[in-house]
Amino acid sequence: MNPPDVSLKEYIESRFDGLERLIDTKFENVEATAKKQTETLCTLECRVGSLERWRAYILGACLVIGFLARCLWEKLL
Repeated sequence: MNPPDVSLKEYIESRFDGLERLIDTKFENVEATAKKQTETLCTLECRVGSLERWRAYILGACLVIGFLARCLWEKLL
């Protein structure tokens, strides 16, 4: 039997190492993207919460203004 070709073994190991590094890099990129998307989602949730609060304030102010206008109108008539 012939001894195994060391250069072929080294080549195969280097290919596996390259694939391993590629997979690690892709996984790190996916993690970074997920982290960025999570941060963006949190920011958007905060902004939506703020907009909902302002919407409630504006609706409340409209109700108060409408009530006062009605009272004033009734007094004028």
